[in-house]
Parts: sequence; C-alpha cells; structure tokens
Amino acid sequence: HLAPFMSWLTGWFNLLGQAASAAGTDFTLANFISSIVTMCTGAEDGGFVMSTTQLLGVYAACLVLHGCINSASVKLVGLMNDMSAWWHLLGTLVLIIAVPALAPTHQSGDYVFGKFTPNEEVSNISNNGYIFLLGLLTAQWTFTGYDASAHLSEETQSSDVASPAGIVAAILISFVAGWAYLVSLTFSIQDPDSVLSPSTGNAIAQVLWDIFKARGGSTAG
Repeated sequence: HLAPFMSWLTGWFNLLGQAASAAGTDFTLANFISSIVTMCTGAEDGGFVMSTTQLLGVYAACLVLHGCINSASVKLVGLMNDMSAWWHLLGTLVLIIAVPALAPTHQSGDYVFGKFTPNEEVSNISNNGYIFLLGLLTAQWTFTGYDASAHLSEETQSSDVASPAGIVAAILISFVAGWAYLVSLTFSIQDPDSVLSPSTGNAIAQVLWDIFKARGGSTAG
C-alpha cells in the first residue's frame, strides 16, 4: 500500500513546490524591476532605491497580474507560454553573446573557475560549505520546467519513452544554457567589490551596470 501514499506525497510536494516557485519567481521579478528603476535613475549616482514597502507593493502587483493572466482563456495562456519559451531561448542567447562582447575587460579563467569569495561582511555567514550550497541556488534557477513532461504524459504518444526523454532533454538544455549564461556574466565582471555590494540592489544588474558605465561613463536613463 505504499503507492497511494507516495502518490499523495508527490501531489502535496508538487502543490507546495508550484506555490513556492511562483512566489519566488515573482519576488525575483520585483527585485529586478526595482534594480531597473535604480539603474535608470542613476544607481550610485543618486538613483532611486525602493523601500521595503514599495518593493512588496511591486511584488504584490506581479502576483495579482500573473494570477489574472492564468485565470484567462487557455488560448491566451498558451500564447504567453509560447512567447515565454522563445523569449527565454533568444534572450539568454543574446545575453551570452552580447555581455562578454560589450565588456571592456574580462576576468581570468582562474578567477571564474577558481576564485571563492565568502563575503562574510555582507552575508554574516562564516561557514564556507554553507555559502557554497547557497551559491548553487543561482544555478538551480536554471533547472525549471522539466516537470511539464510529466504533466503532459497522458496526452503524449509513447509517453513511457517520450516523457522521460523530455525530462532528460530539458535538464540537459537547462544545464548547458544556464552554465553558459553564468560563465559569460562571471567573465564579464568589471569590479568584483561592487558585485558583492551592489548599488543596484542586484548582483547581475550590477554586472550589466558596470559594463555599460565602463564603456560610456553612465547608463542613467
């Protein structure tokens, strides 16, 4: 009688995971919106920085907007999914190529693949092993969406083969694309200290800010 319990457990883990994923994704989106506002108004040169209340307001707006979209017609949701897939593929490819190409200077391979910076002053975490595990969360963000193969298995021909193949393919593609994206960003870091304490409020946004500021002197507006 283990199968019914495992099915029940899987269902609840999936429900909790979907809720946490949506909440985490929208909170990340709210943070990026905040960083964009900060960069567009000057960042460390007097840029506007959202308060915690304002950030939570943007976060709530993102949740409500996405809730409304997912409550719309299936055709609209399908169209949004198709647009999202192409946006992720092409957008990531553009960033992988453009960011290193635009960066005036680049970090060495030793720095990218061998440098470990705990940054205890900011994180207040002294355990390097725990910091390393937290750092893996950055890569974990790229591993998403492969559960769709399981959800669609009932509507797929030869699902006993196609569904596992789809899961494996999604993981491999996410691994390659995510690895290339993170490596291109790390090679393009202009000022490691500013990334550790970003004036934009986000490390990735700080990398982009530093690149364009180094090339043009300012990115305000």
